[in-house]
Amino acid sequence: MNNMNIYHQPTLFDNPFPTVALTKPPKSTAGINQPLANKIDSFYSRDVQEKRTSQKERVFIAIQLLQPCSDYQISEFTEIPRHLVPDRRGKLIEENRVGISHSAVCPHTQKTVTYYKINGDL
Repeated sequence: MNNMNIYHQPTLFDNPFPTVALTKPPKSTAGINQPLANKIDSFYSRDVQEKRTSQKERVFIAIQLLQPCSDYQISEFTEIPRHLVPDRRGKLIEENRVGISHSAVCPHTQKTVTYYKINGDL
């Protein structure tokens, strides 16, 4: 019995010139080398902007129902990822639809956060 073949592990040096099969890349990587202009155009597409608007309205409704509330509470209520809430809330502040209520320690995160409310002149 030849014990050498049983214990032999393949290494990078077994075949110094490996053959590479030329195949089409999978569809999931097709947009990786997409030009930047196309990515910017897609950001401003109607579908993306409608999604951003609908998220902004969901944030507004959450603030209406929960006020005063923090970004954490808005994110939990709307199920919008926490890192997206400040942008949507910021747009509402720019439109003067939402204002700052106060700062306090959040019971969920134990950090000082800002709470928001609907502006009274709406």
